[in-house]
Amino acid sequence: MVEKLRLWLIGEPTSREFRLACQHAPQDIAMSRLTNLGEAVDRLAQATRPPELVVLAQSRPGQFRSLELERLYALAPLLRVFVVAGSWCEGETRSGQPPAGAIRLYWHQWEARLSAEMDRYRRGRCPLWGAPVTATDGERLLEDEQLFSPARQDVGARSGLVAVYSHDYEMFDWLSAACRRLDLPSVWLRHGEVFRGRGVTAAIWDAGAFDAPEREQLRRAGHRLQVPLLALLSFPRHETFRHAMAAGATAAMAKPLEVVALWWQLRRLAGPAPAMVSASP
Repeated sequence: MVEKLRLWLIGEPTSREFRLACQHAPQDIAMSRLTNLGEAVDRLAQATRPPELVVLAQSRPGQFRSLELERLYALAPLLRVFVVAGSWCEGETRSGQPPAGAIRLYWHQWEARLSAEMDRYRRGRCPLWGAPVTATDGERLLEDEQLFSPARQDVGARSGLVAVYSHDYEMFDWLSAACRRLDLPSVWLRHGEVFRGRGVTAAIWDAGAFDAPEREQLRRAGHRLQVPLLALLSFPRHETFRHAMAAGATAAMAKPLEVVALWWQLRRLAGPAPAMVSASP
């Protein structure tokens, strides 16, 4: 039996957005929660094997300091640290700058990024946390692009048509190119437009103001199509995600978005996602 990867979640994820991001993990990860870095240092000093990942739920400036992390690195020099930060629109003004050497993600990126990296790990490819500390974002993106190349047989996307609702053709063109990486054709529809064809597997809703009238349009589109629907939301808060789900969205993402997270969501809409388990205390 293969031993699960170990993930330590450090912090006080009491806000709704941190609970949403951090309360679950893929089934092949053993997640433990710790209160602060001091507790992590004490636990690591007694551990026979360090965790593969340490995740800091950073809700305020100064919550974690680089000097505190140095104590962890002294015990486990190859340790990789992620910071899950708060709302995109407030960003580091609210959550503070991440400690030096940590990989920053926002709360609404965490599930897709962690799941995509675990997919990569299961396929025998180096996940994000295994790359050199000096790896650039461009180098990581190239690795993502290779993983989702149509030439690979393990992409796992189901054939079918993706209905893309967007006011702007430029946004549809970008989303259509992303769909083609998974061999999924797409069709452009404006908000409120009725699709009269067949063969739609999934839908993407590129939200604008996402006010009450647009949420009603989203609800009607989902009711007509009866397929999984992904909502793309501009600078969302937790309640924005809640409004999208109440309007019929199956999943939601924030704009600006990472293309690898979009690919993961499209694969998820085309079939069942990996089973998730709650974190252990």
